Amino acid sequence: MKISIDWLKDFVDFDLPADQLAAVLTNLGLESTVETATYDFTGVVVGRIDAVEPLAGSDHLSICQVNLGDTVVPVVCGAPNVTQGIKVPVAKVGAILPYGVKIKKTKIRGQTSQGMICAENELQLSDEQSGIMILDEQATMGQDLQEYLKSRRATTLDLDLTPNRGDCFGHLGVARDLAAKWNTSLRVPASAITEGPIPIDDLATVTITAPEGCHRYVARVITGVTVGPSPEWLVKRLESVGLRAINNVVDASNYVLLELGHPLHIFDYDRLAGHHIDVHFAREGQSFTTLDGVERELGGHHLLIADDHGPVALAGIMGGVQSEVTDQTVNLFIESAYFAPSVIRRGAKSLDLSTDASKRFERDTDIEGLVLALERVTSLVAELAGGSVAQGMIDVYPQVHEPKEIDLSVPFTNRLLGTDLSAGQLVGDLGRLGIAATLIVEETLRCVVPLSRPELTQPVDLIEEIARLEGYDSLPAVEGVEVRLGAFIPDTQAHFSQVRDTLVPWGFHEHLANTLTHRKYTGLFTDVPAIELQNPLSQELAYLRTALLPGLLQAVVFNERRRQKNIQLFEIGAVHHRNDRAYNQTRETFKLGLVVSAGKGTGDVHWKRPVEKDVYYLKGVVARLLQSLALPASTFVPAEAEHLTSVLRVSSNGVMLGFLGEVDETVRQIFGLGNRVVVVELDLDQLGQLSRKGDDHYRDVIPYPVVERDIALEVPLTTSAGDLLDTCWQKGGKYLRDVRIFDLYSGKGIDQDKKSLAFRLYFQSADRTLKDGEVDQQVQRIIDALHLKHQAHWRRS
Repeated sequence: MKISIDWLKDFVDFDLPADQLAAVLTNLGLESTVETATYDFTGVVVGRIDAVEPLAGSDHLSICQVNLGDTVVPVVCGAPNVTQGIKVPVAKVGAILPYGVKIKKTKIRGQTSQGMICAENELQLSDEQSGIMILDEQATMGQDLQEYLKSRRATTLDLDLTPNRGDCFGHLGVARDLAAKWNTSLRVPASAITEGPIPIDDLATVTITAPEGCHRYVARVITGVTVGPSPEWLVKRLESVGLRAINNVVDASNYVLLELGHPLHIFDYDRLAGHHIDVHFAREGQSFTTLDGVERELGGHHLLIADDHGPVALAGIMGGVQSEVTDQTVNLFIESAYFAPSVIRRGAKSLDLSTDASKRFERDTDIEGLVLALERVTSLVAELAGGSVAQGMIDVYPQVHEPKEIDLSVPFTNRLLGTDLSAGQLVGDLGRLGIAATLIVEETLRCVVPLSRPELTQPVDLIEEIARLEGYDSLPAVEGVEVRLGAFIPDTQAHFSQVRDTLVPWGFHEHLANTLTHRKYTGLFTDVPAIELQNPLSQELAYLRTALLPGLLQAVVFNERRRQKNIQLFEIGAVHHRNDRAYNQTRETFKLGLVVSAGKGTGDVHWKRPVEKDVYYLKGVVARLLQSLALPASTFVPAEAEHLTSVLRVSSNGVMLGFLGEVDETVRQIFGLGNRVVVVELDLDQLGQLSRKGDDHYRDVIPYPVVERDIALEVPLTTSAGDLLDTCWQKGGKYLRDVRIFDLYSGKGIDQDKKSLAFRLYFQSADRTLKDGEVDQQVQRIIDALHLKHQAHWRRS
């Protein structure tokens, strides 16, 4: 936001260079930089038109004799406002204008022209192009135009405000901070209003149907105004902060917005049907044409200002074309209201429509200050446009705001800041900010926060205010900081790092993809509808992703085309689903995706045998990952899924975690994959919850040896290895520590309808060395149970 230094001086006295003032504001938390003017032209000077004659043979061109101070030159000009005696910017022969245009001596209809009289748009000073630029009568002929403009231009600061400082979106708010810092007086602009004989209640009425959206609405009526150009002082004030003058009524509204920081809206009173205003929410799908001429489709969350015939403004965002002030306007209805920040923020964001008004309402405004703003703009309009102000104002206030009371501990303040301030000093500091503080008990202050500072809600907010006034640079350095463990928020993503630490040593590389994707990828690997962006940068990135795998598969293709082999990638990231109950109608879930190029490939080194990369390889990776997270027993159940083959559903403790499988031929063609690819997608949020419940306690190292036994079982082809493992664990007894499958065989020596699975059993006691006999006895119990339950035959040779 731009701030004029001269404008600030209307409210607080100071005499500081611009750079020092910017430093003071920055130290107050209002980051400021001095704005310097730059011009993209050279060789342009101030000239006076001494004579104007029509150019022979032309119906619009004139030949002007232009006095440049040391010489008079002829210049052909076609502007309609060229007049004898005015002073204008003249580009001399050899001048360079914006975009590299060089002025040369030319002949036009036989008349020599030695320069160019410039309009504002030709110098890139504004968009004004209706005529040549007219300068002040006091301008010195021959003076360089850049010097002239800089001498007239007010020095401005560019403020980068944080979202919590909505009170500083006007010059008065910034001046209030400066006055508090310097402990000097603040001048609040006065309003002098002479009311006419007609009561406002006879002219207009206001109702609020949606008090949750509009907490307060005040209004005034002025009749008999004359809309016209604004006086020069007002034009200069607005231009100093980058605003173009429109007319005296609109300019008065913009002036008060920049002065006090509260948005206002002025309607043409005669164009309000029934002279009645109601504030309510729009109907779903209702359309409304805003001042910029765009017809917008609204949702039920958009707040409207309406008359008896329909909407006339999008509350807190932009007015409508039906009731705007024009040159023919005679009577005015002036609105000053408080709109709920969340309502305006949601409405503006959903329409991608950010305005000066919405920026301020989104950050919260002063519900008491809106009366000051109304009186100020009423006084200014009456002064500039005349008319009669109706008696009284309309004030509808359905949701009354009360100042917050916060108890502040003096010792806690000093401990947090490292200072030794007394209660009296804190009362003084807070009082300068308009926060009334009184000592209620020993070392405790009760602070009443003004409604202009709605962001101050807890003691640490007040401590920050004290630090701002005392000066951050003056706070002493402290070596120790008191920390309360209860203040820490549980880290629901702590297991993300553990997942990374587990996968990287196994040869996986982390991939980071864009969370936006193309529409053709949104239906892959999920049946959740995708969310389309309202203003995408491109159609390639028009949807929020619903799965991680499409981005990972694109990365596989990228690497394949560069002759990379043995590709193993993983990604930890968010996917998005629609949730109509949420504020932004989306729900974010974190997932883990893995992709591996299938097949044996080639070994990285000659002595290392290549490993078969298939669904079972990835199943082993997932099993070890879940084990590293201390999850309860995990299961892999065969299933079916679109776009995948050899699918396994992954679950733990009865909770579905995700799936793994090999992408089918359709997906390979969509992405242009050269090799087979196996993939995994797991729900990291569920993983985190189960991991926190898992048994991750320390276990003593057992000094006694492990006894191993291998068994090979001939079982029906349809028998699940997982079922066999479950039986081994059930009958293995208290000494069974682990069971692993190490071989799968079918062929010679095995019936065609059967297969052979080999298991390695690990037995160990925590307090002694096991004897072969007791281990063999336990193995036999397992074999008997496998035979009885699964018709498994023990292949002893």
